[in-house]
Amino acid sequence: MKRKKIKKGNLTPSIHCEILYLGQLAQQITDRQARRQQIELFLAGLKKREPLTVFRDEDWLAMVDYVTVTEDAGITVTFKDGTEIES
Repeated sequence: MKRKKIKKGNLTPSIHCEILYLGQLAQQITDRQARRQQIELFLAGLKKREPLTVFRDEDWLAMVDYVTVTEDAGITVTFKDGTEIES
């Protein structure tokens, strides 16, 4: 059986949407794989360090992205992995 080549302009809207969706999923997979690799490298670095018994600037700078202080004295610490802790 000979296959018919489908031109982009001849796709039905449903198939076109599915192709776009698959492209988005492929990008999400790529992004998550890259994120996983970053986390694994970060955790491997943490495992090589000694347990924290005193405050060290380098540890703080390695983990914390920024701190937000609100008008009502609330504090949110945002870590480099996107995790937030509010007080």
